[in-house]
Formats: sequence, structure tokens, C-alpha cells
Amino acid sequence: MVKKLCLGIALGAVAGAAISLLDRNTREQTIQKATNIKTDVQYLYYSRDQVKENAKGKFSKVQGLLENVMENKDFYLEKIAELKETTPKLAQQFQQTKEAFSKESSEPKKPEEVIHL
Repeated sequence: MVKKLCLGIALGAVAGAAISLLDRNTREQTIQKATNIKTDVQYLYYSRDQVKENAKGKFSKVQGLLENVMENKDFYLEKIAELKETTPKLAQQFQQTKEAFSKESSEPKKPEEVIHL
């Protein structure tokens, strides 16, 4: 049963690929992508040492960044705790200020407070 399913999937994939390659644009794109992959694989094969050194360099940068974060984690955690504590206070102050300004603007001005030019 499993063999028949796998065979059916494989035959369906082959048939779908063959039908899609009847379109000229699809054929050209497939050939171009295959050529690009071939070129990339050749570059990787002949430049193994350079690719290896690049990977080591990137790994070292990431490792340094992680070490820096780990060294400073206590500082970051302290700042996050301060923000968690400060944010509700700021929101409350903002609300109080907003209410104070809305009360002032809703009260009618007395004639002596109006400035005439």
C-alpha cells in the first residue's frame, strides 16, 4: 500500500513536471535556475576554504555578540524592571495632565481673562 502511494506520488510529480515544461517560459526559467545552481555549487566546491573562513568569521561575530549580551544581561534586566515600574506612573501622570487641561478648556473664561488686541 505504501509502495503504491509513493509510486503514485512520484509518477504524479514526473507527469506534472513534464506538462509544466511544455511552456516555453517555464522551460527557460528552469534551465536558468539549474545553471545558477550549478554555478553556485561550483563556486562553493572550488572556494571551500574561503567559504569556511567566511562562516568562521560570521560565527565569531555572533559568538561575540552573544557573549556581550550575556555579560550585560543583568543591566538589561534591571532596565526592563525599571521600565515596567515607570510606565504605569507615566500613564497615570499623562491621564492627570489630560484631565487638568480638559477641565481648563471646558470652563468659560471670565471677561477680565480675555486679552483684546
